[in-house]
Amino acid sequence: SERGWYVGMSAGLTTLEIPGQNLKMEGIEFNGISADDSDMGTHAYTGYWINEHVGFELGWMDFGSVEALFDYYDPRSGERGTGESDVGISGGSYTLQLAYDIERVKVFAKAGLMSWKTDYETRFDASNGETVRREFSEDGSGLLFGAGASWNFTGGWNLRVDATFADIDIADAQVYSVGLEYDFARAFRKSEWAEWNRAIENYQM
Repeated sequence: SERGWYVGMSAGLTTLEIPGQNLKMEGIEFNGISADDSDMGTHAYTGYWINEHVGFELGWMDFGSVEALFDYYDPRSGERGTGESDVGISGGSYTLQLAYDIERVKVFAKAGLMSWKTDYETRFDASNGETVRREFSEDGSGLLFGAGASWNFTGGWNLRVDATFADIDIADAQVYSVGLEYDFARAFRKSEWAEWNRAIENYQM
């Protein structure tokens, strides 16, 4: 592999484990928000290999959405109860990558940061029988790390598989994905563009 830019898109299985988050929004306390479930997630990214072993990558990750349960308490009315919420996590990723090439396969490990946003769509039944719905969000940052491999099957096209783990304030999130990646440096080296440039160089000589 040569130094240069690449872009990619992948999708796969995500798992979100929320051990019990406590929030207070619009005067209502949401306690013990918890979930341990899976969904489909996506990852779009671009990166640059400084050399064959070191690179950096910027991406956007969507971990999907899971259904969480919680207890609520409204101190204004003294009302208590239980409810459920759709919890979705997404955000930007910024990682350093270390890699080793074995012929057409690149094995890599990555570590960095994720700036995340969590969206809550809560609903619970009030004592008057009305279904109360609330939507709110919070954001923050956390650590991100993972590993994977890409296989160059033709030209600049790679098949990439990887596992990514995010340790953020409200949850432990994991993504196991597979997708396509386009390596501009490899494509240029192997494509007709390179042949065309060589023909021009020979003509000029």
